[in-house]
Amino acid sequence: MFGKIIEDEKDIYKEILLLAFTLHHAVFNFSLMPTNGGLNRTKGRNIYDRPDIFLCRLKDVYDKEIKDKVNKSNIINKLGLNKSAEKSNDALIDFLCKTGSFKNYCKIFYHIDSDIPDEQKMLEDLLANGKNEIYDTKSLVGYIELAVQYWEHQKMFMWRNIQNKCQTCKIYDKRVTNLL
Repeated sequence: MFGKIIEDEKDIYKEILLLAFTLHHAVFNFSLMPTNGGLNRTKGRNIYDRPDIFLCRLKDVYDKEIKDKVNKSNIINKLGLNKSAEKSNDALIDFLCKTGSFKNYCKIFYHIDSDIPDEQKMLEDLLANGKNEIYDTKSLVGYIELAVQYWEHQKMFMWRNIQNKCQTCKIYDKRVTNLL
C-alpha cells in the first residue's frame, strides 16, 4: 500500500513499514463499527483505510450536522453513504444521535477518553493528521508513529480489561469453590 512512497528510501523505513503492516493486522487494531448505513465501509473507502481521516469526517458530522439539528442529506454525503439505503441510513443516523457526541463515540468505539489529557492529545493529533495527505517518507513515518501510539494505547486498554476480567473470574471461582 505505502510501498511506492518509500521505494527508494533506506532500509529502516522499510522496517518501519513492515512493523506497521504487522500491527495493522493485530487484535488491538480492531474496533466495532455499525454496519447499518455502511459506516464500516465509509472508513474502509478512505485512502489507505486511515482511522484519522474517518475520525475527521465523523467529527465534522457531529459538530455540524448532529449538534443542533440533524441534516440527513449532509450526513449521507459527508460519510459517503449509499443514498438509496434509506432505512439503513436512518438507523445509522439514529445510532449516531443516540451516541450523543463525537467524544462519546471515540470513548465507546476507539477507547479514547478525551477527559484524560494524554488521550485528548492523541485524539487531537489523529484529527490534525487526518487533514494531511501521505505523500512522502516523512509524512508516512509521522502517520505510522501516530498509528503505533494508538495501537499501544489499544493494547494497554485491552490488557487492563483482561486483567480486570481475570480478577473477576478468580473471585467467582473462589465463591463457587466455597459453595461446593
